[in-house]
Amino acid sequence: MLLLGIFGLFIVNSSWWSWPLAVIACLFVYFLETLWDNASARVKWQNLLWSCWIVTLLAGGLNLLILMLVK
Repeated sequence: MLLLGIFGLFIVNSSWWSWPLAVIACLFVYFLETLWDNASARVKWQNLLWSCWIVTLLAGGLNLLILMLVK
């Protein structure tokens, strides 16, 4: 729940509609977290760790690409 609150802080701003948007985004992330947890229930921990590293590297690469394009 703490991480969902921190995730919500990235969306909330001074607009009134940012609070409902943050709640919807947090519910969506919670749904994805539950889906991932149920989908990987019977996976060996080595395969899960490997897939988490792949997702982390892809997200980091995409983040660097976006930062290079914005600059």
